[in-house]
Amino acid sequence: MKSTAQLTKENNAKSLRLNNTDREIFENYMTYVRADLSVNPHDSELMLNHTLKHLIRAEDTGMLAMEFFDHDPKAHAKKEIKALKLYGLKTHPYE
Repeated sequence: MKSTAQLTKENNAKSLRLNNTDREIFENYMTYVRADLSVNPHDSELMLNHTLKHLIRAEDTGMLAMEFFDHDPKAHAKKEIKALKLYGLKTHPYE
């Protein structure tokens, strides 16, 4: 299992694969998630890694980050954090 620091570094590096606009949106998304101290930082980074993988795939098909996040990245982040807190990693496939 990767450490939190390794996941953070990986997430930051992978986000560079996004176009400039999408990267800025995702960086803001990362800030929302990382700022929520009610979730374990390691779990937050796993969630971000999972989300980033899907966002990169979506961007590869022509979808923009705002579309991916349903035009409200902060609301999307809150929804994912809530699911993570309710169901944890065992039922949420972030690993």
